[in-house]
Amino acid sequence: MRDEILSQLYWRQGEYVSGQELADKLGITRVAVWKNIEALKEEGYLIEAVSRKGYLLRNGKEMIIPGVVKAELRGCLLGRDIIYYSQLDSTNEEAKRRINAGCKVEEGTVIVAGRQTAGRGRMGRKWESPAGGLWFSVVLSPELAVSELALLSLVFARAVAKSLDTFLPGGCQIKWPNDVYVKGRKLAGILLELSGEMDRAHYLVAGVGINVNVAREDLAGEIRDAATSLYIEAGRKVDINKVLTGVLKSMDDYYNLFRERGFSPIREEFKACCMHLGRKVRVKRGEGYIEGINEDIDFMGNMVINTGKEIIRISTGDVSII
Repeated sequence: MRDEILSQLYWRQGEYVSGQELADKLGITRVAVWKNIEALKEEGYLIEAVSRKGYLLRNGKEMIIPGVVKAELRGCLLGRDIIYYSQLDSTNEEAKRRINAGCKVEEGTVIVAGRQTAGRGRMGRKWESPAGGLWFSVVLSPELAVSELALLSLVFARAVAKSLDTFLPGGCQIKWPNDVYVKGRKLAGILLELSGEMDRAHYLVAGVGINVNVAREDLAGEIRDAATSLYIEAGRKVDINKVLTGVLKSMDDYYNLFRERGFSPIREEFKACCMHLGRKVRVKRGEGYIEGINEDIDFMGNMVINTGKEIIRISTGDVSII
């Protein structure tokens, strides 16, 4: 019922909606409306109540409204269920907890958090996840060999980058395999975690973190010069529900394309926005480094490096431009 009330308030932003109108539309009592409104306030939704006017949602563009996002994603696999928490340790961890506890988690379920206290990026790095960002995980059950699933990092990176282009004056770039950058600063990242055998995954959790309405002063000091946000780049706050809807639609499109036709049709798009293709790079692998020209991204998603002495195909590592 809370989702329905939130959706009604969101669709009427800038207007007061009377408790009686909400009660009549949803088939509940005005007391029930009031109780749900109070619960929503505790979750962080700023709902103003004025006698003889009704209720007004003040921060609808800054808070996830699950019912609104689901309505926009009707017909998509991704987003068939949206579960929102004001705070979690990690959306990936919550998805895995639900799966491992035997809870029914349909493919395409999305778990979203207003902020994360223990968000993680690739290679176990801490991912700063303050309020104002978009932190979510998608549960998938792809009928693909585990060896193919690594390509989804690149597929989803392209999907996220393409959707975020619509909110920016300039386009996004990708740092292999799955970080999204704008003007040399990190805007978004992806973390895939899976459970399965060599021939098939039992499930895959795709975690996505995007700095949406995050001000520069809200970024941790150690990453302030290396990270950015839609708010910083666009110079205005954007509706986080529209960002989530757009990203999930794009991920759904690219996921379906990948399942039907493989990586080949996506590879050229990925290469076109790869920020270091054709440039000299250094790749950290374990305790060592490889340096050379990044000449290609091959059909298995490997980064192809020409060291001047040999051609090396790299499937995992941390790349930087030199």
